[in-house]
Amino acid sequence: MVLAVIKSWLQTAFSSRFLLLTNTLTGTAVMATGDFLHQHAQNLRERRELTTDWRRTARITAFSATFAPLDHFYFKWLDNQSMHSGG
Repeated sequence: MVLAVIKSWLQTAFSSRFLLLTNTLTGTAVMATGDFLHQHAQNLRERRELTTDWRRTARITAFSATFAPLDHFYFKWLDNQSMHSGG
């Protein structure tokens, strides 16, 4: 039952109707999470107090939210180019 609901939700999220939104949210979440983890890894490596620069994370998130839709269309274009070239 639960797996069927998850499967249905994923099929909807990755359908052509919602793909741009899904790619944008996924890309933005990955970038924000990556920045957060990088900050903490760097703090651990330098043996500093574990703090988070939330303004930095917000800037990374805003950057990603801006460029993720562009990436979506760029990779869509690349897919079309590789299909036309026989690759």
